[in-house]
Amino acid sequence: MLHKSILVLHPRFYIFDNGVLNALLSNFIVSADRIGMLFENLVFTQLYHTLLAAGRDFRLSHYRTAAGAEVDIVLELDGEIFALEVKGGYYKKTELHGLESLQKYTGKKIRKFVLVPRGRSSMAGDINIIDWQSFLAGYCTPGGRPLRNSRHGF
Repeated sequence: MLHKSILVLHPRFYIFDNGVLNALLSNFIVSADRIGMLFENLVFTQLYHTLLAAGRDFRLSHYRTAAGAEVDIVLELDGEIFALEVKGGYYKKTELHGLESLQKYTGKKIRKFVLVPRGRSSMAGDINIIDWQSFLAGYCTPGGRPLRNSRHGF
């Protein structure tokens, strides 16, 4: 297990709506350098609100070490740890080393995912590559079924 002193305490902030985020930044220009940040913000807010609407008991955080290992979203749900890397476009396998680092740090088996905008689900070793909406429907709603007619409009 890794020593806790290697963790970097650096909070992340997410805005409830990408349109509001763009307005606060005074930037409505579509550019490749912003897609990842906007997609991660979208996925985080939808994940949070889906779990909340479903009445699930959960904890969300992120993981980052001084050595540069990082996991975008760490979800603790139903006694399991889900390590979620959110990728809005192409990525290299070397960008996923944070998933293994988190598993070593916790000393527990964790479920590793790369959440992408769209596409077919696949596996890369023990890493699940899945579109973000399928992840929400399969893991975050009761019984893995999408919510219908809830008070939150899902």
